Amino acid sequence: MKNSTFTEADALFSVLAVEEELERIFRDPHFTESAILKKFLSFIVQETIHGRSNCLKEYTIAVNVLHKPHNFNPQENGIVRIHAGRLRRALFQYYDSIGRNDKVIITVPKGKYVPVFAN
Repeated sequence: MKNSTFTEADALFSVLAVEEELERIFRDPHFTESAILKKFLSFIVQETIHGRSNCLKEYTIAVNVLHKPHNFNPQENGIVRIHAGRLRRALFQYYDSIGRNDKVIITVPKGKYVPVFAN
């Protein structure tokens, strides 16, 4: 992908920098051993860097990442929230260890599915 920047006014990192950070994260055992966490993080990051963060809802993630049927009801099934919690813990562990000196830090605030990019 070309080295473009986010379209949002507060974007601090290039698309390339964020994608390179994803690659570093995906080499961590928490992610190499979990295809779901990789797919979940990749999906929410890609949607965000392409200006579609407003579409990151529990239902959208269930259908696109977890391959739930279109009649999926997130109020009756907490699977997305469960995996989001796992993702948050895996990211915390990554940045608490081998990722502590990374220039881009990706977090997912509790209660939200839109990733935050910081340094």
